Amino acid sequence: MDVITSTSFGVNVDSVNNPQDPFVENAKKLLRFDFLDPLFLSISLFPFLNPVFEVFGINRLPKSVIDFFTKSVKRIKESRLKDTQKHRVDLLQLMINSQNSKEMDGHKALTDMEVLAQSIIFIFALYVTTSSVLSFVMYLLATHPDVQQKLQEEIVATFPNKTLPTYDALVQMEYLDMVVNESLRLFPIVGRLERVCKKDVEIKGVLIPKGTVVMVPVFILQKDPELWPEPEEFRPERTSQGV
Repeated sequence: MDVITSTSFGVNVDSVNNPQDPFVENAKKLLRFDFLDPLFLSISLFPFLNPVFEVFGINRLPKSVIDFFTKSVKRIKESRLKDTQKHRVDLLQLMINSQNSKEMDGHKALTDMEVLAQSIIFIFALYVTTSSVLSFVMYLLATHPDVQQKLQEEIVATFPNKTLPTYDALVQMEYLDMVVNESLRLFPIVGRLERVCKKDVEIKGVLIPKGTVVMVPVFILQKDPELWPEPEEFRPERTSQGV
């Protein structure tokens, strides 16, 4: 949570020692939802009702949370526009820069509402995916002590004497990369991908008309025994760049 709020809004929080921080509390409310909630079920099962909900201002996200982030983004933006000093590069700052850029190459600048929407999506998408990946990695390491030992040895060799980690050092940790990739193969965070075809295209004799929704079954492909021998086995070495 601390990393996400820092990289998205440039706001430093301490969610562990200060869980009452307004950013932490509202971010948690944003991430908390019930699959059995009548509104959630209505939107999921009857998507054609969405225009009706929009007319009446009905939203799955709590209004208090939307109001908080709307005011926060507006306040941070106004503060940064008044301050002539160089600001840290976070998601919000990049979007503010794009709004004020004169080199748009014909593209429309983001509106304030679009900036807010992107910020909220960033928090939601990054927090859920990151926490899920870490949970699955910890589970696989706990159930495969040999892999855990090998990864620990790489960590000790890369950061001796409790050296603080750096980005340059992390990207050189090949075995850590293999462990995370194999974890994502076994437990993909996104079970499928969907994309809309932008023009008529033919692939191996199959015509895909423009506007067709194409689904890629990630979960199935990553468990295909023709692509991955013994697909249910956790073998980090199989995701090595040399394999």
